[in-house]
Amino acid sequence: MTFLVLSLTLTSADVGTDAARGLVEKAVRAQGGLDKLTGATFSHIEGNFDKNSRFQGEVFSQPGGKLRLNLDFKNEGPRTLVMDGSKGWLKFQGFVQEIDRGMQERLRVSTHVDRVCGLTALLKNKGYMLAPLGESNVDGKPALGVKVSYADMPDVSLYVDKESGLLVKVAYRAKQPFNEQMELRETYYRDYRAIDLSAADEKIVKQAGLGSDGPALLAHLRANTPDDATRKQVKQLIVQLADRSFGKREQASAELGKLGLKAAAALREASRAADPETARRAENCLRRLRESPAVHALAPAARLLVKRQPPQAVEVLLDFLPWAPDEDAGRAAQDALVLIAQAAKEPNPALLRAVKDANSTKQKAALAALGRDGGDYLKTPGRRLNYDGLRLPHHVVFFRDGRKDMEYRTTRYEFYNRFDDALFRRPE
Repeated sequence: MTFLVLSLTLTSADVGTDAARGLVEKAVRAQGGLDKLTGATFSHIEGNFDKNSRFQGEVFSQPGGKLRLNLDFKNEGPRTLVMDGSKGWLKFQGFVQEIDRGMQERLRVSTHVDRVCGLTALLKNKGYMLAPLGESNVDGKPALGVKVSYADMPDVSLYVDKESGLLVKVAYRAKQPFNEQMELRETYYRDYRAIDLSAADEKIVKQAGLGSDGPALLAHLRANTPDDATRKQVKQLIVQLADRSFGKREQASAELGKLGLKAAAALREASRAADPETARRAENCLRRLRESPAVHALAPAARLLVKRQPPQAVEVLLDFLPWAPDEDAGRAAQDALVLIAQAAKEPNPALLRAVKDANSTKQKAALAALGRDGGDYLKTPGRRLNYDGLRLPHHVVFFRDGRKDMEYRTTRYEFYNRFDDALFRRPE
């Protein structure tokens, strides 16, 4: 009886709102839980405008209205659009200009639509009003619609595939760029795929001729970590780069080249030496090392260890980190240590020992992994995040009043805690 009375008190609007909200919740679940995406997103895209204006580019997106879009057009060259809240700039053919009010308004609307398409804001922000639109047909399959209303913004219609629950279409009306006439804008989301962040890393590792299983990954990092004797040898050879004898300088360069990536960290420091001959020769050695497939496989190998987690992964990463040949490999090793530590039930003994290590790099890495650095590392921009189970569209098509305007395919997704603020500053 109580249930019957409560049901009778519900209005049709209440029922409609609940049904629309349930459909949005289903769409979030279908994509693997978009509520996980609380940080920044990077994607690489390839597409075209009007069939003949091809481009490829990078998209950096971060909560708070931060966006950087780098597009390189085949026939027109590069363009950069930067948005930072209400401010924005456009760079084209070397000139930088602030976007005008008209473009600001268009971007404000498109940002709103992007937020709606992100779905999770509809469930968290009470300012969004949801209403069911009933069933329709999208790409030849039945879809259920939801109208999204928000103050001072155009209504947005979302269409969710009836069977899978995936968002397949978005439609809204907005002003055309160069006049006050309204037009219908429709976006179709196709080719959903499960995001496998390790697939690209595995490909790089295999292209370097290496195995991607746990033992092979550890072996690759060990092979490029100098022991005490090698570090002593490298130090002596770098001193020899400034020898008065041309022959000895040549010999030192050749020996450093044979040591490969084990000498890279010391060479990076030597490339900044005050002695011009030492700096020049060190940089020449580094240039040759950068061409090696092995160096490009180090960061992917460190990231894959998070997924494989073989025994001794922490010890190997700690030993490798101080001698990482470049910033990318060092960051990947540090991130891996933090992620492995976060997944563990108890602190790893190797991390506890490293807290007292004489090497300051190992010491700081262990403190960060154990969360004993005051949270400094977790706040550092550029920290890559792992999101398993997400399904995102790889093919997006835009229409304006029924005419195809643009389409693109996403070739890579990456996720971060946040980007450095410098990325969104006015381009010079």
